[in-house]
Amino acid sequence: NGLIQVMNTTADRQLNQLKAVLDSWFQRSVSRRQSFDVLAQLAGPTSGKQCLCVVAEDMLVSSEIAARGGNWEAVSILDSPGPVARCLFGDQLHGLEGEGIPFPDQSYDLVLLEGAIEFLEDDAGFIMECHRVLKPSGQLIIRVPLLKQFSLLNALRRLLGLDGWERGRARKGYQESDLFAILKDGFDIEHVRSWSRFFSVLTETMIQTAIAFIGGGQSAGGYAGDEERTLMNYRRVLRLQNLFCPFGWLARSLDGLLFFTRGYVMAVSARQRAWKARVVPELKDGRSIADAAINTKIGTAGPF
Repeated sequence: NGLIQVMNTTADRQLNQLKAVLDSWFQRSVSRRQSFDVLAQLAGPTSGKQCLCVVAEDMLVSSEIAARGGNWEAVSILDSPGPVARCLFGDQLHGLEGEGIPFPDQSYDLVLLEGAIEFLEDDAGFIMECHRVLKPSGQLIIRVPLLKQFSLLNALRRLLGLDGWERGRARKGYQESDLFAILKDGFDIEHVRSWSRFFSVLTETMIQTAIAFIGGGQSAGGYAGDEERTLMNYRRVLRLQNLFCPFGWLARSLDGLLFFTRGYVMAVSARQRAWKARVVPELKDGRSIADAAINTKIGTAGPF
């Protein structure tokens, strides 16, 4: 019993040290601070609200949002979240029950899906679960990678072998129309924001390349039961983050010159309403009316 107590004390001390490292990382990570600013603005005041965040690998921003106030629970869609998840959420972290959220109907005022839904095969089904646990007129916020068909930066990431950072995802990202398609039956989209443009993503790519070079970041959540290894890993990551921090703030300023472009990250805020299946009308050839309007030459009726 004494040995077990010492081991538990050591693990707790390492988790406390890891929490301090993660807090410092958040303060110096321009990309995460930017995500926090946008999501916090969309969420508004959370004090006194019942809130749920759904997390996957990168859960640091969600934990900072939760720290603003309110009664928060967290659900991890990963089988083994690891020490980082325990450090940030502790007993508030739960797993999925099959493919469902393990909480009763109409439990929450706010549900935050921060970098999580792209991991799910049945994203539309999970949106139904979010609708179920939200109170009437509750708020759903989703942050996802914005899918760009043609991007030099995406090609560069593939060339550098950074595809491994996206392992486990069911899809690379979403366009606005994709999110509308899975939300249209039970939500009204109120706000759409995009950020993190060329210079910010280029800087983040440099940071990820450096982290991969030193062997850090193999698992953003750490390894279950391996607090010491995770702590050493994130200390190395923090040193690199300190080095690149000035470049990150410069990149964020330079992004302002590209205000006319869409960012590489997108968030939507949607309001819950009564669930009603909406069927998008299609023409006989299978195209939607929107597609036909876009791709048909004005003054001709041939395609119809």
